[in-house]
Amino acid sequence: MNAIVKTSNLDINRPILSKIVEWITPLPDYAVLLGMANDGFPVLLNAQDTGSNNIVIWDKLARQSLHILKVISEYLFFHHKSKEIEFIVLTLYPEDYGELNKYGMGMKGKTSCIGIIPFGSKLAEQVMAGLAGWIHERHNSSKQPVIVLVDGLENVEKMSVEFQNHFRYLLDMGRRKNVYVVGTSSKSLFHKVQKWLDGFGIEIYGKDVEYEFEFLEGKNSILFYTPRTEMI
Repeated sequence: MNAIVKTSNLDINRPILSKIVEWITPLPDYAVLLGMANDGFPVLLNAQDTGSNNIVIWDKLARQSLHILKVISEYLFFHHKSKEIEFIVLTLYPEDYGELNKYGMGMKGKTSCIGIIPFGSKLAEQVMAGLAGWIHERHNSSKQPVIVLVDGLENVEKMSVEFQNHFRYLLDMGRRKNVYVVGTSSKSLFHKVQKWLDGFGIEIYGKDVEYEFEFLEGKNSILFYTPRTEMI
């Protein structure tokens, strides 16, 4: 772990994600990597623990939180060995997820990426309804964990009433079925996302450098940075 560079003055010299994964392997099967703390340890979401919280990331700089969403996406798609965690991205900017768009929808279980789905699309409505329905139903067998990456929580209010109701259910009940939400926004848009915030137990704040963040859960605070991604 000592080989990991500290966050100050990293910029283009900060480690790439593939190298980070080499250094920290093995991780638990259900760990989702968010970034690397100043002490050289990974910052993780446990996708097998129903006590894990949904996460909201606040941008200080324009779309700063995209760094974390890309780390999560690339880690789960290209580096997570067990392939036991799926993820969905809801965004206005599918092009930001570049190479992942080549793989299409992963509904048949061929990839960990269920889809890069535009806000405002019929598909976004269908996927959210499907997730809410699955969470509500009783099942004898469990589905693998799903991470829902909401790139711009402020866009939820532009969706249909049905979508918003399903999203609320996802926030309130999803964790019991290992479905978690990682959402992003800017404090300047607080008024547009305020009604959803009681569904998030962890806040991450962007710092003055675009890839540096502070993780806050209760009284715990961790400063961390995001590795460079290569694939997306």
